[in-house]
Amino acid sequence: MRTLLLYAALVGTALVMLLVILRVGSGLRAPRSVSGTWTVALDAPPAPGARCPWRGWAPGPLAVEQSGERLVLRFGGAAPFAARLRGDALGARVETPAAGNCRAWTFDARAVGPPVASALSGTLGAEGCACPPAAFRATRAARP
Repeated sequence: MRTLLLYAALVGTALVMLLVILRVGSGLRAPRSVSGTWTVALDAPPAPGARCPWRGWAPGPLAVEQSGERLVLRFGGAAPFAARLRGDALGARVETPAAGNCRAWTFDARAVGPPVASALSGTLGAEGCACPPAAFRATRAARP
């Protein structure tokens, strides 16, 4: 009889813990999906004479790797950089010691289209140099 009571207590405790975990976890939502390849285009080129890190960019690919809210972004063949997804907002600040007189550049975007984003729009900014923010748009590249 003791063995049966011990068995019931152990199984009952495990079942109660499982129900608590399921109840608490039911309110969790996965972040929206922004992973994949995007085609990025600036809304307007930088002003003549502006020393912007993105001067001369043509529409090009942006590769996004995602793990939850953490992102790794890579423009074309450039070095990857870390970003963060909070709700619909993506943001990153990249130190650029070799980019002329700019200390860093920023990437701020908003994802559009639930739950898998179909477009990004935002601005590229530069810190420490005479470069006005540049608006951009990105569309998800077709999957092969």
